Amino acid sequence: MDTKLFIKELIKNKPDDRIVDRLVLETSRKIAKECRRLEKTHPGSKASVSIDYHPFKNRFTANIKLLKVGVCRVCGCTWTDPCYNPKYGFCWWADASRTICSHCASQDIAADPATEHCVNSNKETL
Repeated sequence: MDTKLFIKELIKNKPDDRIVDRLVLETSRKIAKECRRLEKTHPGSKASVSIDYHPFKNRFTANIKLLKVGVCRVCGCTWTDPCYNPKYGFCWWADASRTICSHCASQDIAADPATEHCVNSNKETL
């Protein structure tokens, strides 16, 4: 069954949980397939998915974003250009896919004014 047709059926009939579960499973498979395709065509990248619900439109949207592995998605730091905090030292990867550093993942460290992001690229050259 086509997803669009399936969604129209959901709207027309008051869905029971089995129909909703089936739609979620079918949609999840399509999103996962697209993520694998994107990761294959963009080596060194990791696909990140966020799903938003729009209550006024009564629909969901899935946003797929390609993240470069080894680069923090928040501040842009890398292994050779890390963040630094005097209390915690240099940053490390906070997730297995290496897309967010510890200093951006922790709200306390990120909000600390002593935290300096990308220390090597922020150094002034003489």
